[in-house]
Amino acid sequence: MRIRDNIKLVFDAIATIAMVTVATGVWLHLRATEVANTAIAAPSAPTANGEEVADLATEITAMSQQRGSPKVAIVEFADFQCPFCGQSARELMPTVRKDLIDVGQVQYVFRHFPLEAIHPYALQASAAVECAARQGKPWEMHDRLFDNQTALTRADLVKYADGLHLKVGEFEQCIDSDEAKTAVRRDLQEGRRLGVDATPTFFIGEVQQDGKIRLRKRFSGAIPYDKLKGELQRLLPTTLAKR
Repeated sequence: MRIRDNIKLVFDAIATIAMVTVATGVWLHLRATEVANTAIAAPSAPTANGEEVADLATEITAMSQQRGSPKVAIVEFADFQCPFCGQSARELMPTVRKDLIDVGQVQYVFRHFPLEAIHPYALQASAAVECAARQGKPWEMHDRLFDNQTALTRADLVKYADGLHLKVGEFEQCIDSDEAKTAVRRDLQEGRRLGVDATPTFFIGEVQQDGKIRLRKRFSGAIPYDKLKGELQRLLPTTLAKR
């Protein structure tokens, strides 16, 4: 009996150690995932002086706004569920459009960067913009989504499409297809190539003769207008007139 008891105690101890090891492993995995998601998606304070970038260029996509042929560009990577992206869309971009885009000084390029790990509606929201673009209203949908960041379910997107007088049947087929999501993921891949790891991320750069944008500086987080304009003037004094 003593030998059997000792053997039982050994097996009980092994089982206990195994359960503790598994539980610890599961906790570490969940914690690592949580940390990783936080690192990607935590609201990021504006980078004080931005970050110089070298040997980086990107394409001008259909999601761009300009008047004339400006030689200076702002490229933004954003997520429709990101609160700081919404803040930039509502507070920064109206002034950028009025003072820089509409007067022909700056070209603005919007790129999708949905953080799917923590924002479950971000990918389909971006797809909705791509689908609205097929019917000529990408910016109208863009603005509608940023004005309603807490209501981005499929039903909400269809309601916005109807409110924008889109062909709802075509819109629904589009957002349910892989084609629009593939376009969004191309932006996501491009952002990763350029070192984007938080939203919003802004780049400023020069438009080259080949149509690409040579990137000069990167800013992570919502950035005040005066800071953005000052950086444009400082980095690109020959192409952006001071006002």
